[in-house]
Amino acid sequence: MSSQINSNSINQSFPVAGVDNNSQGFRDNFTAIKNNFTVTTREMNDLLNKVVVKAPLTYGPNPSNVANDLAGSGINNAVFAGCSTAVVDLGTISDTSTITLDFKAGGFQMVTLTGSSVSSPVIFSNFPTTGYAEIRLSVFVPSSLSHTLELQSGKTYNYVNQLDELSPDTRIFTWPAAGTYEYLFSTHDGGATITVMPYATTINLKTSVLAANVTTISNIFGNVTGLTYNTHKGKRYNFSAVLPIQHTDAANTHSVAMGFSSGNCVYTVEQQTTPTSAFTISTANVTDTGGTVTSGNANVPRMARVNGIFYDAAADTAVSVRFNTGGGTLTVLAGASLTFTPLT
Repeated sequence: MSSQINSNSINQSFPVAGVDNNSQGFRDNFTAIKNNFTVTTREMNDLLNKVVVKAPLTYGPNPSNVANDLAGSGINNAVFAGCSTAVVDLGTISDTSTITLDFKAGGFQMVTLTGSSVSSPVIFSNFPTTGYAEIRLSVFVPSSLSHTLELQSGKTYNYVNQLDELSPDTRIFTWPAAGTYEYLFSTHDGGATITVMPYATTINLKTSVLAANVTTISNIFGNVTGLTYNTHKGKRYNFSAVLPIQHTDAANTHSVAMGFSSGNCVYTVEQQTTPTSAFTISTANVTDTGGTVTSGNANVPRMARVNGIFYDAAADTAVSVRFNTGGGTLTVLAGASLTFTPLT
């Protein structure tokens, strides 16, 4: 593309010095100059409206505009260095407010969840109709809360296998522990089909760790609060729990087991009766069927651990570490952990 300014339309040799010049020549030159100014104005306005700038312009219709909206125009054969993407802070959400991931707002978006027993819907907007596009979302969960996110319905989602905290059936994210979780949402068809994959996390996504002691005085099995994992149907898991425990009554028994409402589980429970004793080992394949041992020493920490395999072909199932006591108070100490690893 070349400029339409025609410098050849101006006779630079007119007027001729020392002779009587025809006034038509003056008129012709003035007309050519005016026409070129008209073309120049048109071309300059075109540039001012469309050019990519690195600083605000002094003149033009939008002198302070540096947005550089390319409106879908292609950039070819370019080398990018020192470039960044816009960061969008969606703020703190404590209720069921909709979280909108607007592609035009920026490629990296972040949100903090502080609600309890609530679910916030996530919707996508302004994905380009052609080409590949992606949004990276950072979710900060300050504590082990029951605040979930539900992906927008009416979309086709492709899930990466390692994304275990998202249920394909319900499209709901749940998290086993506090931390920062990051995900990448990408599409090539304007958002009709979205691929979801984990991007990064500041914690082990599969491990829950007790921040405080959990106790029971009941002879009926109950959950060790904080050591529960939500499995997804059709996936096999290997799990391991490590439990420092303490019992106030040396003469009474206590038990550790796994609890689940459905599915198939085979697990081994290993417990010390004293801090120096060998593990007493038992195996089970039904819920709340743990090994029972006599405490041995009152108020002295010792160890227990549970290892096994879980699979439920029909439903998403919560699997928990459970405990009971035949007398006195049984305590699972802070630092106890439950780790689930997806096998398929």
